[in-house]
Amino acid sequence: MVRSAKKTELSRLADHVMGVLFFLPFLDFSGLNYLINNKLEYVTLIVSIILLFILIFKIRKVRKSYLIVGLFYLIILLSTFINGRELLPAFYYAAKNICFMILIDYFSRKKKLIPFLTDIKNVMCIVIIINLLFQLFDQDFFGYTPSNNFNNFLVSDNFLGYMYIPFIMLVYCTTFKKEKVVFMFQMIFWSAICLISLIKAWAATCMAIFVLFLAIMLLDTNKILKYIYPFRAFMINVCISIMVIFLHIQDYFEWLIVDILHKSLTLSGRIYVWASAVSNIKDKPWLGYGTVKGGRLSINYSDVLQRAYFSHNVFLEVLIQGGIIAMICLVITYFFAEKELKMYPDCPVNSVICLSIFSILLMQFSEFALYMPFVNLPLILCFFYKELNEELSCQ
Repeated sequence: MVRSAKKTELSRLADHVMGVLFFLPFLDFSGLNYLINNKLEYVTLIVSIILLFILIFKIRKVRKSYLIVGLFYLIILLSTFINGRELLPAFYYAAKNICFMILIDYFSRKKKLIPFLTDIKNVMCIVIIINLLFQLFDQDFFGYTPSNNFNNFLVSDNFLGYMYIPFIMLVYCTTFKKEKVVFMFQMIFWSAICLISLIKAWAATCMAIFVLFLAIMLLDTNKILKYIYPFRAFMINVCISIMVIFLHIQDYFEWLIVDILHKSLTLSGRIYVWASAVSNIKDKPWLGYGTVKGGRLSINYSDVLQRAYFSHNVFLEVLIQGGIIAMICLVITYFFAEKELKMYPDCPVNSVICLSIFSILLMQFSEFALYMPFVNLPLILCFFYKELNEELSCQ
């Protein structure tokens, strides 16, 4: 009896250690990676290979979600090959995201998804505190990005918000069944820490959307949010992009943008980049131009800005890299994610996952973070919603 208890305890400890060690390489430590000359990418690839062996010999059964998500990366890989670009980045981004799914799959099949998500949350707590300390006391320690933003311990200034929304989602999912005082303290404390970090970085778009994310989560009380499923969130964000990029709806808010915010109606020159991106998409509409190291293809030259940029919009960038076919695959991914969620409409974390997906897409109106596994965590969890719901129901 004692030996059996010890064996169970050792097994539980092994799962915690494995979860933490295998999760860390999937975080995009841009600053740390900068210091070690991008060697972290090799660690990620090694862990990905190990996880592929786990899929083959331990999990064995391949979920349809691998095929759904994999199809998108296959198109990006095909486009990269056709355009004669280096294939390793395309393999790398595919491996990172699909193998991150395998890691979640492993713990979901063991019915230890919530403990694993709790481990991820605890790791992120430490990482975010370290990141904030560097921001406050030695902000330029990790150097700068090509656009002169600070590289941080975790990610650069413009990408911090993408990390903080999935993190707050994890705090919510792993603590909402605890005592109300504990739950509220963790939500308020970690939301404040993330907000201080965003203010220090002064990533205006991420900061505004993060505040909106917190406000809606606090005020909505599940009346509207539970109906903003992933596919609907995707289509709403597509409509927002169309209204701004093609219909120039921002012109009707000149009084706000110019007179009050003292910004340009060109949105810091982005309208010129978007025009160039649309022109490039027309030249190669079906399969696009492929991807490159860094995940953002800077081929959109602007005569006004006198340099080439990436598309500064997630949907345009998908069309640039993989064309209409890649966009269709991405639409299918969100469609099936919504289908999975709708099977369990009363799950208590439904609304916060939907809100996270919507907010991350909204942040990518002027950015592109589709290849970052932790950023995709809310979407990935949709494909493991059955196991998540079962574990939460048993708590």
